[in-house]
Amino acid sequence: RKQQRKLAREQQRERLNSHFVDCDITAVPLIFIDFEAAISGSNYSFPTEVAIVHYSLGEGFAQRPYHQFIHPGLLDGPSADHAKMVTMHVPPTGIPYKNFAPARYDYGQLWEEITMVMPPDSLIVAKSPKVEYECLEWLAGRAGQPNPYSGRIVDYPDLFGVFAGLSNQTLTEKQVTDLQRQHVRYLFPDTRCPYHFELLGEMDGECFHCSRMEVMSFCYALNHIVNTDFRVLIGEEPLPEQQPLPPDQLPYPNMVLAELERASTD
Repeated sequence: RKQQRKLAREQQRERLNSHFVDCDITAVPLIFIDFEAAISGSNYSFPTEVAIVHYSLGEGFAQRPYHQFIHPGLLDGPSADHAKMVTMHVPPTGIPYKNFAPARYDYGQLWEEITMVMPPDSLIVAKSPKVEYECLEWLAGRAGQPNPYSGRIVDYPDLFGVFAGLSNQTLTEKQVTDLQRQHVRYLFPDTRCPYHFELLGEMDGECFHCSRMEVMSFCYALNHIVNTDFRVLIGEEPLPEQQPLPPDQLPYPNMVLAELERASTD
Protein backbone atom coordinates (compact mmCIF):
# COMPACT_ATOMS: atom_id res chain seq x y z
CA ARG A 1 0.00 0.00 0.00
CA LYS A 2 2.83 2.36 0.85
CA GLN A 3 4.38 1.63 -2.55
CA GLN A 4 1.06 2.37 -4.27
CA ARG A 5 0.77 5.71 -2.49
CA LYS A 6 4.33 6.59 -3.47
CA LEU A 7 3.64 5.71 -7.11
CA ALA A 8 0.39 7.70 -7.11
CA ARG A 9 2.25 10.68 -5.63
CA GLU A 10 4.91 10.51 -8.33
CA GLN A 11 2.27 10.31 -11.06
CA GLN A 12 0.48 13.33 -9.60
CA ARG A 13 3.71 15.34 -9.59
CA GLU A 14 4.36 14.39 -13.19
CA ARG A 15 0.89 15.62 -14.18
CA LEU A 16 1.47 18.84 -12.26
CA ASN A 17 4.84 19.44 -13.92
CA SER A 18 3.33 18.79 -17.35
CA HIS A 19 1.12 21.87 -16.98
CA PHE A 20 4.20 24.10 -16.71
CA VAL A 21 6.47 22.59 -19.38
CA ASP A 22 7.71 25.08 -22.02
CA CYS A 23 5.05 27.68 -21.28
CA ASP A 24 4.46 31.03 -19.65
CA ILE A 25 3.60 30.17 -16.05
CA THR A 26 1.46 33.30 -15.76
CA ALA A 27 -0.89 31.90 -18.41
CA VAL A 28 -1.46 28.51 -16.77
CA PRO A 29 -5.12 28.25 -15.63
CA LEU A 30 -5.53 27.12 -12.04
CA ILE A 31 -8.67 26.03 -10.22
CA PHE A 32 -8.68 26.39 -6.44
CA ILE A 33 -11.22 24.50 -4.33
CA ASP A 34 -12.01 24.66 -0.63
CA PHE A 35 -14.55 22.79 1.49
CA GLU A 36 -15.51 23.59 5.04
CA ALA A 37 -16.24 20.25 6.68
CA ALA A 38 -18.79 19.65 9.43
CA ILE A 39 -16.79 16.66 10.59
CA SER A 40 -13.60 14.94 9.43
CA GLY A 41 -12.28 11.53 10.38
CA SER A 42 -9.39 9.34 9.29
CA ASN A 43 -11.18 8.29 6.08
CA TYR A 44 -14.15 10.60 5.72
CA SER A 45 -15.21 14.24 5.66
CA PHE A 46 -18.75 15.64 5.54
CA PRO A 47 -19.03 18.99 3.70
CA THR A 48 -21.03 22.05 4.73
CA GLU A 49 -19.64 24.69 2.33
CA VAL A 50 -17.70 24.73 -0.94
CA ALA A 51 -16.02 27.40 -3.04
CA ILE A 52 -14.25 27.03 -6.39
CA VAL A 53 -12.41 29.76 -8.27
CA HIS A 54 -10.62 29.99 -11.64
CA TYR A 55 -7.37 31.94 -11.53
CA SER A 56 -4.17 32.62 -13.45
CA LEU A 57 -1.15 34.66 -12.40
CA GLY A 58 -1.35 36.82 -15.51
CA GLU A 59 -5.07 37.55 -15.64
CA GLY A 60 -6.14 37.13 -12.03
CA PHE A 61 -9.66 35.87 -11.33
CA ALA A 62 -11.42 34.68 -14.45
CA GLN A 63 -14.85 34.69 -12.84
CA ARG A 64 -16.61 35.02 -9.51
CA PRO A 65 -16.16 32.03 -7.20
CA TYR A 66 -18.69 29.24 -7.31
CA HIS A 67 -19.98 29.08 -3.74
CA GLN A 68 -22.62 26.91 -2.09
CA PHE A 69 -23.66 25.61 1.32
CA ILE A 70 -24.28 21.86 1.58
CA HIS A 71 -26.33 19.96 4.13
CA PRO A 72 -24.07 17.23 5.52
CA GLY A 73 -26.94 14.79 6.05
CA LEU A 74 -28.07 12.96 9.16
CA LEU A 75 -25.25 12.06 11.56
CA ASP A 76 -25.31 9.57 14.41
CA GLY A 77 -25.23 10.77 18.03
CA PRO A 78 -21.46 10.92 18.67
CA SER A 79 -20.79 12.30 15.18
CA ALA A 80 -23.50 14.92 15.59
CA ASP A 81 -21.98 16.10 18.87
CA HIS A 82 -18.55 16.29 17.26
CA ALA A 83 -19.96 18.14 14.24
CA LYS A 84 -21.51 20.74 16.53
CA MET A 85 -18.14 21.30 18.18
CA VAL A 86 -16.27 21.52 14.87
CA THR A 87 -18.65 23.83 13.04
CA MET A 88 -19.00 26.27 15.90
CA HIS A 89 -15.52 26.22 17.42
CA VAL A 90 -12.76 24.45 15.48
CA PRO A 91 -12.66 26.13 13.04
CA PRO A 92 -15.25 28.82 13.79
CA THR A 93 -17.25 28.56 10.58
CA GLY A 94 -20.48 29.50 12.30
CA ILE A 95 -22.35 27.13 9.94
CA PRO A 96 -25.00 25.14 11.83
CA TYR A 97 -24.78 21.52 10.74
CA LYS A 98 -28.58 21.16 10.80
CA ASN A 99 -31.62 23.38 10.26
CA PHE A 100 -29.51 25.77 8.18
CA ALA A 101 -31.73 27.45 5.59
CA PRO A 102 -29.06 28.25 2.92
CA ALA A 103 -27.81 24.63 2.87
CA ARG A 104 -28.72 22.62 -0.23
CA TYR A 105 -30.00 19.04 -0.27
CA ASP A 106 -30.15 18.59 -4.06
CA TYR A 107 -26.89 16.65 -4.21
CA GLY A 108 -27.36 15.54 -7.82
CA GLN A 109 -27.69 19.14 -9.02
CA LEU A 110 -24.79 20.25 -6.85
CA TRP A 111 -22.58 17.53 -8.31
CA GLU A 112 -23.55 18.51 -11.85
CA GLU A 113 -22.65 22.13 -11.14
CA ILE A 114 -19.31 21.29 -9.54
CA THR A 115 -18.21 19.01 -12.39
CA MET A 116 -19.25 21.72 -14.84
CA VAL A 117 -17.23 24.41 -13.04
CA MET A 118 -14.29 22.09 -12.28
CA PRO A 119 -13.49 19.68 -15.16
CA PRO A 120 -11.50 16.68 -13.82
CA ASP A 121 -8.63 17.19 -16.28
CA SER A 122 -8.02 20.74 -14.97
CA LEU A 123 -5.15 21.73 -12.70
CA ILE A 124 -7.00 21.66 -9.37
CA VAL A 125 -5.30 23.00 -6.23
CA ALA A 126 -6.33 22.74 -2.56
CA LYS A 127 -4.87 23.41 0.86
CA SER A 128 -5.90 19.91 1.99
CA PRO A 129 -6.38 17.54 -0.96
CA LYS A 130 -7.39 14.65 1.30
CA VAL A 131 -10.31 16.55 2.85
CA GLU A 132 -11.38 18.05 -0.47
CA TYR A 133 -11.34 14.64 -2.16
CA GLU A 134 -13.28 13.02 0.68
CA CYS A 135 -15.91 15.76 0.51
CA LEU A 136 -16.17 15.22 -3.25
CA GLU A 137 -16.42 11.47 -2.67
CA TRP A 138 -19.23 12.01 -0.16
CA LEU A 139 -21.11 14.29 -2.53
CA ALA A 140 -20.62 11.98 -5.53
CA GLY A 141 -22.02 9.11 -3.47
CA ARG A 142 -25.10 11.13 -2.53
CA ALA A 143 -25.52 12.12 -6.17
CA GLY A 144 -25.18 8.50 -7.34
CA GLN A 145 -22.28 9.41 -9.61
CA PRO A 146 -18.65 8.23 -9.95
CA ASN A 147 -15.96 10.51 -8.57
CA PRO A 148 -13.44 11.37 -11.33
CA TYR A 149 -11.16 13.44 -9.08
CA SER A 150 -9.00 10.68 -7.58
CA GLY A 151 -5.37 11.82 -7.76
CA ARG A 152 -6.44 15.01 -9.53
CA ILE A 153 -6.21 17.48 -6.64
CA VAL A 154 -2.79 19.05 -6.10
CA ASP A 155 -1.49 20.13 -2.71
CA TYR A 156 -0.93 23.91 -2.65
CA PRO A 157 2.75 23.63 -1.55
CA ASP A 158 3.47 21.40 -4.57
CA LEU A 159 3.18 24.53 -6.73
CA PHE A 160 6.18 25.96 -4.87
CA GLY A 161 8.15 22.81 -5.65
CA VAL A 162 7.41 23.23 -9.35
CA PHE A 163 8.38 26.91 -9.31
CA ALA A 164 11.56 26.12 -7.36
CA GLY A 165 12.51 23.47 -9.91
CA LEU A 166 11.90 25.83 -12.82
CA SER A 167 14.06 28.51 -11.18
CA ASN A 168 16.84 26.09 -10.08
CA GLN A 169 16.13 26.61 -6.40
CA THR A 170 15.98 24.15 -3.54
CA LEU A 171 13.42 24.80 -0.82
CA THR A 172 13.78 23.56 2.73
CA GLU A 173 10.77 22.15 4.55
CA LYS A 174 10.65 25.32 6.66
CA GLN A 175 10.65 27.53 3.57
CA VAL A 176 7.75 25.57 2.09
CA THR A 177 5.81 25.87 5.35
CA ASP A 178 6.45 29.61 5.50
CA LEU A 179 5.25 30.06 1.93
CA GLN A 180 2.16 27.97 2.63
CA ARG A 181 1.24 30.16 5.60
CA GLN A 182 1.47 33.45 3.71
CA HIS A 183 -2.14 33.18 2.58
CA VAL A 184 -3.25 34.12 6.12
CA ARG A 185 -2.21 37.69 5.35
CA TYR A 186 -4.74 37.75 2.50
CA LEU A 187 -7.89 36.68 4.34
CA PHE A 188 -9.69 39.88 3.38
CA PRO A 189 -13.09 40.36 5.09
CA ASP A 190 -14.69 41.72 1.89
CA THR A 191 -14.09 38.43 0.11
CA ARG A 192 -16.29 36.48 2.53
CA CYS A 193 -19.67 35.24 1.34
CA PRO A 194 -22.70 37.33 2.45
CA TYR A 195 -23.52 34.86 5.24
CA HIS A 196 -20.05 35.03 6.79
CA PHE A 197 -19.75 38.75 6.19
CA GLU A 198 -22.95 39.39 8.14
CA LEU A 199 -21.89 36.92 10.82
CA LEU A 200 -18.60 38.79 11.15
CA GLY A 201 -20.52 41.94 12.07
CA GLU A 202 -22.82 40.14 14.48
CA MET A 203 -19.86 38.57 16.29
CA ASP A 204 -18.02 41.90 16.75
CA GLY A 205 -15.35 41.20 14.18
CA GLU A 206 -14.43 37.68 15.29
CA CYS A 207 -12.75 35.92 12.36
CA PHE A 208 -15.03 33.25 10.91
CA HIS A 209 -13.76 30.89 8.26
CA CYS A 210 -15.36 31.02 4.82
CA SER A 211 -14.63 28.83 1.81
CA ARG A 212 -14.92 31.76 -0.59
CA MET A 213 -12.45 33.82 1.42
CA GLU A 214 -10.06 30.86 1.67
CA VAL A 215 -9.80 30.14 -2.07
CA MET A 216 -9.32 33.82 -2.89
CA SER A 217 -6.63 34.21 -0.20
CA PHE A 218 -4.54 31.45 -1.76
CA CYS A 219 -4.68 33.22 -5.11
CA TYR A 220 -3.66 36.60 -3.66
CA ALA A 221 -0.80 34.93 -1.78
CA LEU A 222 0.42 33.06 -4.87
CA ASN A 223 0.63 36.35 -6.76
CA HIS A 224 2.85 37.82 -4.02
CA ILE A 225 5.00 34.67 -3.70
CA VAL A 226 5.81 34.55 -7.41
CA ASN A 227 6.64 38.27 -7.37
CA THR A 228 9.07 37.87 -4.49
CA ASP A 229 10.43 34.33 -4.27
CA PHE A 230 10.24 33.21 -7.93
CA ARG A 231 10.69 36.51 -9.73
CA VAL A 232 13.15 34.97 -12.17
CA LEU A 233 10.26 33.07 -13.77
CA ILE A 234 8.38 36.20 -14.85
CA GLY A 235 11.13 38.50 -16.13
CA GLU A 236 11.78 42.10 -15.19
CA GLU A 237 8.17 43.23 -14.97
CA PRO A 238 6.45 42.10 -11.75
CA LEU A 239 2.92 40.80 -11.71
CA PRO A 240 0.43 43.53 -10.82
CA GLU A 241 -0.15 43.36 -7.07
CA GLN A 242 -3.80 42.41 -6.84
CA GLN A 243 -6.12 44.38 -4.62
CA PRO A 244 -9.00 42.80 -2.67
CA LEU A 245 -11.92 42.52 -5.05
CA PRO A 246 -15.44 41.77 -3.78
CA PRO A 247 -16.49 38.57 -5.57
CA ASP A 248 -19.78 40.12 -6.67
CA GLN A 249 -17.82 42.39 -9.00
CA LEU A 250 -16.49 39.39 -10.93
CA PRO A 251 -18.36 37.84 -13.88
CA TYR A 252 -20.38 34.65 -13.46
CA PRO A 253 -18.69 31.31 -14.28
CA ASN A 254 -21.26 30.85 -17.04
CA MET A 255 -24.82 31.80 -17.85
CA VAL A 256 -26.25 28.52 -16.57
CA LEU A 257 -24.93 29.19 -13.06
CA ALA A 258 -25.99 32.83 -13.33
CA GLU A 259 -29.57 31.74 -13.88
CA LEU A 260 -29.32 29.25 -11.00
CA GLU A 261 -28.10 31.93 -8.63
CA ARG A 262 -30.79 34.40 -9.71
CA ALA A 263 -33.47 31.74 -9.25
CA SER A 264 -32.24 30.94 -5.75
CA THR A 265 -32.50 34.59 -4.66
CA ASP A 266 -35.88 35.42 -6.24
